Amino acid sequence: MIGCLGLLCLAVQAQTDATAYLKKYESFVTNVEKIDKTTLNATKIDSLNVIFDQMTAEYHNIYKAKMTDDQLSDYTEYRTRYLKATTIGRTNHFVDKIDSVGTNVTQSVSKAVKRSGKKVSGFVKGIFGKKK
Repeated sequence: MIGCLGLLCLAVQAQTDATAYLKKYESFVTNVEKIDKTTLNATKIDSLNVIFDQMTAEYHNIYKAKMTDDQLSDYTEYRTRYLKATTIGRTNHFVDKIDSVGTNVTQSVSKAVKRSGKKVSGFVKGIFGKKK
């Protein structure tokens, strides 16, 4: 009977630890959701991802096996909310990268076309222009 009581106490302790972990995880996600999405840049996302990766590793190594079905559902909800909250920032970062690449490509193409036009102009002048 004492052994059963000991196991019950360990199970309750594991549940309490998982509950505390989930509260910490929810708090982290809630704070991320409050961040102004227009200010999310690659540096901020990287720093948030460090915390997210640490919490994910903690989940897999410590809490996953100890969680109830409801706790697993809560964890998955928080994880999804985090990914959703940071998606806009990641999208803005990629759009900025694409814009900068697009601008560089546009400038390069424009310069190449202009130079080619000048060569063609020089060629035409050479053929049909007056001799000096």
